[in-house]
Order: sequence, then structure tokens, then C-alpha cells
Amino acid sequence: MHDLLRAYATDLAATDPERELAVTRLVDHYATAFHDTHLWCGGRPTASNRFAGVREVLAWTGRERSVLGDAAWARCTA
Repeated sequence: MHDLLRAYATDLAATDPERELAVTRLVDHYATAFHDTHLWCGGRPTASNRFAGVREVLAWTGRERSVLGDAAWARCTA
């Protein structure tokens, strides 16, 4: 079922005139968040208040790791 839904969503997105803008916003979000994780892990908390501490950074990175790759792929194939 998930494969059928993904294929249907992919077909719909391919014809959406706002797809490129949406992909850009998604990638920008993940790029900024990932940059914040890099700073946090280097001992430099960011002013964005996206994360409360290193534990939250590690939890977010663990949850979103596969999405980061998908977002990069979407940007490169948009």
C-alpha cells in the first residue's frame, strides 16, 4: 500500500507548478537544522533555539537521518 501511495504522490508532485519551491523550502529547512547540529556537536550552541542541548541534537539526527538523504536527492533531481 505504501508503495502505491508513494507512486501516486510522486505523480501528483511531478505536475505541481510549486514543486520546486516546496523542495527548496524543505532542503533549506534540513540544511539549516543540520548546520545547527554540526555547531552544537562542536560545542557552539546556535541562536536559533532549534535544539535545547546535545541530547536533543542527537535524537533529532537519529530520527531525521534518512530524510536528510531524501531531501538532498529531491533537490538534485528537481
